[in-house]
Amino acid sequence: MAIPQERTFHGYVLQELMLGLSDIDGLSFRLSQTKLSRSGYLFEITVKNKPLSTLKLGLFIKYNRGRRTPWTFTFNADHQTEIKLLSEEYDAVFTLLVTGSEGVACLSYQMLKEVLDEDFEESEWIRIKRKLSSQYEISGKDGKLPKRLSLKAFPRSILEYVEHAILDDTAQEKSTGKNQNISWFNF
Repeated sequence: MAIPQERTFHGYVLQELMLGLSDIDGLSFRLSQTKLSRSGYLFEITVKNKPLSTLKLGLFIKYNRGRRTPWTFTFNADHQTEIKLLSEEYDAVFTLLVTGSEGVACLSYQMLKEVLDEDFEESEWIRIKRKLSSQYEISGKDGKLPKRLSLKAFPRSILEYVEHAILDDTAQEKSTGKNQNISWFNF
């Protein structure tokens, strides 16, 4: 049986995150696919000595097989609704756009809303351009990111979010004696 390309692209993204999370001491994690589509995933990340403290990350992965820039990604209303539901249910949500064999553009929920607003139309788009030896330029139907996105933003930005959320949570717990969810992540 042939391996579907979707699984190849999704597998790369998930493997990079799992390898990165494995390098952070004291974490255990569980990966599952959401029931809404084949593009949604959930990482439940737990500090090994604090099993009641779990960080939940939602991921939405799309890919474009194109070999050259620009890469265009279509988001229908169902995709955007799923991403919004993930953002309401989990601690953080990232949209990961695989640009052929070039790399992965990693957008936080806030960044996604800069290029696709809350008014979901039947079909909307995100376009990613990149000049040789340059960073990603990201625009969408409803706007453009003010800054270019580093090619190294994936998986770095997700791993930094996890580290800071866990460290901030541990520091907060030590200073107050309570476990509070803290979100520092803001592009």
